[in-house]
Amino acid sequence: MGGDFDVAYGCGRPKLSLDDPAGTAQMTRFTANEASVAVKTPVGGTLTYRDAWTVAGHDGRGKVMLAFHMYCADTSAKAAAIAREPLNQYLKSIVDAASGWMAGVSSRDYPNYQKMIESLARETFESQVEKSLAWIGTPEEIRSAIESYDRGVGGFESASLQVNFGMIGRAEAEASMLLFAREVMPHFA
Repeated sequence: MGGDFDVAYGCGRPKLSLDDPAGTAQMTRFTANEASVAVKTPVGGTLTYRDAWTVAGHDGRGKVMLAFHMYCADTSAKAAAIAREPLNQYLKSIVDAASGWMAGVSSRDYPNYQKMIESLARETFESQVEKSLAWIGTPEEIRSAIESYDRGVGGFESASLQVNFGMIGRAEAEASMLLFAREVMPHFA
């Protein structure tokens, strides 16, 4: 995994890429169906993307960017106390917003959309952290989650971090980002 973290804090923030600071890396686009396959299959999803990259005739492996909620604190209990409810609220809001698309709407670009939303409706703070889909905990726990997820999906180059999801305040988000920058990012540089 490269050392590329896109920290989403507020709106319109530029991407910070340690591998490509100018943001000039070549990207490719696939149909919504091809992209949704990678999203819907966390383990192996980047392999699907990389296969599609190769089939499209591109050199190399392509670059994979994934999004994660992140809250880093000095104790697991503090991280969970601050991030649990905001993450659960975020998951609920996504399901609520998407639920209108579940009845009677189908698209070849989004096969099984209803099943994807139903699956998302079962997600919780605990399940997201357990699967390393949310990086919430101490620096050591987050480093372990990143390494585990990276191995599980066949590698990725960029992580877009949602740091002020739900009602996490600015001061808390900034403290989390500073701790993450100081104690997690150097491990992957």
